[in-house]
Amino acid sequence: MIYAKGNAYGESSASGLTLNVDSSDQTVFIGTPAIEAGKRFDLGNGTTLRAFATAGISFLSQDSWDVQSQFQGVPPGVGSFTTSVPSPNIVGRLNLGAQVLSANGFDARLQYDGEYSGSVVSNAGLLTLGVHF
Repeated sequence: MIYAKGNAYGESSASGLTLNVDSSDQTVFIGTPAIEAGKRFDLGNGTTLRAFATAGISFLSQDSWDVQSQFQGVPPGVGSFTTSVPSPNIVGRLNLGAQVLSANGFDARLQYDGEYSGSVVSNAGLLTLGVHF
């Protein structure tokens, strides 16, 4: 579950085409069934390599973010309008990675995270280094 909120604000400009944007909030529920496969390899001297891959699909309860706005200084009957930012409500997810764990507490992890839909593709990489004590 994700809750997001945007506060109201008003623009200022000499052009006369300035907006008042209303506050907005939204709660999105996300379910992601996924499966992970992996294998551990003993590299000797207490060092282990863990390789893994995860694939899943996220289902989101909302497919847009809507915000009400109105122009400043217009006649009362003009009213407001809605700006809608679309977002996918079904997203494929892929994670690939490898992690090295040593007996002396060293930990290194390299990971790729991808998200794919009909309108959005996101690619991310992650490298973490750690020393456990």
